Amino acid sequence: MAYQSPQDCIPSNTISAITLSPQGNHIAGICDDRVLVWAIPSACLLKNISHQSKVTCLVFSPNGELLITGEASGEIHSWNVRTGKKDKTFKQHQSEVTAIVTPDNDTLISASGDKTIRIWQLRTGKLDKTLKKHTQAVNCLALSPSGEILLSGSNDQTVQLWLWREGKNFKTLKEIGKPVIAIAIDPQSKAIIALSPEGILNCWKSETSNLVKVLGEIILGGLSLITRKKGLKDESWFDKLLKTNTLKIQSHDLTKIHIDSGSLITNCRVYTV
Repeated sequence: MAYQSPQDCIPSNTISAITLSPQGNHIAGICDDRVLVWAIPSACLLKNISHQSKVTCLVFSPNGELLITGEASGEIHSWNVRTGKKDKTFKQHQSEVTAIVTPDNDTLISASGDKTIRIWQLRTGKLDKTLKKHTQAVNCLALSPSGEILLSGSNDQTVQLWLWREGKNFKTLKEIGKPVIAIAIDPQSKAIIALSPEGILNCWKSETSNLVKVLGEIILGGLSLITRKKGLKDESWFDKLLKTNTLKIQSHDLTKIHIDSGSLITNCRVYTV
């Protein structure tokens, strides 16, 4: 297919979320009730997938063969990336789907405004487990580096930790005092980072579950990256962060966080600690 400008294929000219395939050869973006899929590095638009309602979240399967999308209607769909055809539809949630993660090629985990987390067989569409602990809408999910522990954040102002294969909740983090809208775990330091409205970041040491730092106060905008200094070998960015009072983040536009290779990435500015 010849190159097509993404601008020509976006109804509202706004992409609300993107995800990169694990293999790095595709990128998918949400545009209202459509999902657009481009090839990398050619920027060729490959697929323009229409949905029945607004798309709220999306993720690729670990092998990159499937793209999974969640809708405001509560439905989840899996799509064959190569053909663009629908593979399965998952129907159990009673409110919008807010987050999706895929720990392996056989499992899909979804969160919803209906207060539940559901675990599905990705290949068959069968519902395996429903996790209930949150008392308000579940906004976000994250997996530990091993993929065995699931973290969930909610409007009930808690982060729940789960052994998802067993369907067991084993820990609650509740010092936040505000809804949790995004969550991540640093693969290097095992620090748990939870984001609340107004851009407040809460940090825990996962081995103790003690809240060790709350960041806030400075209004920022743009892209934020907290990373390690050059030559900092024995100390993670998180440990360094705990020793400084100079790094504070607060932004009403801050809605997402992601940690990769020891860096904390948000939609704020770029920082080095």
